[in-house]
Amino acid sequence: MVTAEFKKCTMQTGLAVIVIFATRILAELAALGLGFLDGVMNDTALYYLSSIVSIIIIYGGGVFGTSLVYKKSFRDIKPCYNNKDKRLGKAVSWVVPGYGAGQIMNIAVIAISFLIFGDPNAVANTFNPVTSGDAGTQIINIIFLVFQLSILAPVVEEYWFRGIIQTSVEPYGYGYSIMVSSFLFALAHGNVHQFCYTFVLGLVLGYVRYATGSLVAGTIIHFIVNSLSAVALVIMSLETTVEAVHKTSIGAALTGEEQASLAALVAWMIFIFIMIIVGIASAIGKIKILRLYRPKNNYPELTKKEKFTATIKNPAFIVGVVLCFAYMILGLVLSLIMRG
Repeated sequence: MVTAEFKKCTMQTGLAVIVIFATRILAELAALGLGFLDGVMNDTALYYLSSIVSIIIIYGGGVFGTSLVYKKSFRDIKPCYNNKDKRLGKAVSWVVPGYGAGQIMNIAVIAISFLIFGDPNAVANTFNPVTSGDAGTQIINIIFLVFQLSILAPVVEEYWFRGIIQTSVEPYGYGYSIMVSSFLFALAHGNVHQFCYTFVLGLVLGYVRYATGSLVAGTIIHFIVNSLSAVALVIMSLETTVEAVHKTSIGAALTGEEQASLAALVAWMIFIFIMIIVGIASAIGKIKILRLYRPKNNYPELTKKEKFTATIKNPAFIVGVVLCFAYMILGLVLSLIMRG
């Protein structure tokens, strides 16, 4: 029988999903409002203003709203940063299987985008930060993009999802809390391209959070993964890379800079391929470890099926998930229409 406490937990989770949706909508409305400044401000200044407003709404609003929903403050989460786990190195090693498994999902989504929708932006869309925008290729814009991906996202998102959410849900099952935090983490990225990839990465980060009792290792893993994505975005965003790929496709001669950019792109693709292969091998080894160190059942009052059923039947959860998926699908459709 589902207890009143667990029902409250599922309602809080549903409300947290609604918070994610609400911050996305508010950020979109803010962007529309700032659009009226086009012509008043130059493109670069408008980009920075829009990005900063989006960051405040999505990250600031998301963390604040989720904290209210679960009634958690920084004081409650702070012990997760004080944990001095001696297995930090082993915990961070999960970056290899996590990145490898995530890239497998990435390739699958990219392939579907290309084959079914013919989306030329599929690759870039799988790497964009949660508050993405068209930054351009000026050095200051690239630095700002890297800051979002490599610094801001790991710190805020680990506190938000593995801190507030996973810590709040843990009393009702360690494995259950990992699944919940991963699912909400994937929803928060707000697009179809990143959903599967971030869900898999969230499972890894959630397990590391459980195994170490700390947010430190997960934040480091998140930093490494996002930094790799930042490098990919920088290479793909360079005008010389775009031009080199175009010229190669039509058999035209390349300049020295274009050859260097193309070589960097090829080297990166080889690196990704190696990471995937090593990641698969590492994942197999980690799965064996998981069998020995799987999350303990700290809430035996309900079975996994009962927890899952109670969650997906909660009205707040249903509303939140439907709204989030509708937002992601609508975003995909609009991008395809605008491109057409």
